[in-house]
Amino acid sequence: MIEITYLDASKQERTMTFESYQDFER
Repeated sequence: MIEITYLDASKQERTMTFESYQDFER
């Protein structure tokens, strides 16, 4: 599983999880 944490436009932390890299590419 891949987990990505990033800040959105209003500087709030968001966490996205992907089952695989293929999911991330979509």
